[in-house]
Amino acid sequence: MTAKEVTMRRNGQIVLPVCLSAALLFSACASTSPASTAAAPAPSNPAPQKAPEAVPTKAAAAPMDPRALKNAVDRGDLDLAKKLIAGGADVNWTGEYDQTLVMDAASRKNPDMLRILVGAGAKVNKANTYGVAPLSAAAEQGNLENVKILLKAGAKVNARDSAGSTALTVAVLRGYVEEVKVLIAAGADVKTDKDSLLEIAKREKHPEVAALIKQAAAK
Repeated sequence: MTAKEVTMRRNGQIVLPVCLSAALLFSACASTSPASTAAAPAPSNPAPQKAPEAVPTKAAAAPMDPRALKNAVDRGDLDLAKKLIAGGADVNWTGEYDQTLVMDAASRKNPDMLRILVGAGAKVNKANTYGVAPLSAAAEQGNLENVKILLKAGAKVNARDSAGSTALTVAVLRGYVEEVKVLIAAGADVKTDKDSLLEIAKREKHPEVAALIKQAAAK
């Protein structure tokens, strides 16, 4: 047995050969190395996963008050009327006695409001409970521009209400010379109602209107 194969004593201490010391050291490190151990088991009580947040849903829009557009028409609020129509307001909504929004607008001296309604597809010939159409309403109130707008939009010039009156009848009754001219030019039936129209013009003392009726009936 040689000196390299046995332990040596140096100053009374046991000294291991270098190769043996390294081997022992490597063995000790290997026994405690994480790589030599099995993977750590998963915790018995894993942390609960966070549930996905709910996506907020947009609340349904409240139904539009059908009277909102009527109020805008009555107040002459053009901007509000446009906004409501763009939002889906019914331009053909009818109120008490089947009064339409076109009828309301035709009765007021606000032709721009009437244009907005007509442009949005409002019906111009729908009469109310008494058979009065928007054209007659405009004629009775002396709204010449409204009369022109309605005629251009297809209003029936000879439509009669429940009493048999036409837009020309009420224009003659009121003595509105320019309206009478416009209605006659649009095809108002003068001959059928000639006598009654002349009687109304005479009774109400509208000589210029009576002259227009005679002239038109003579053609």
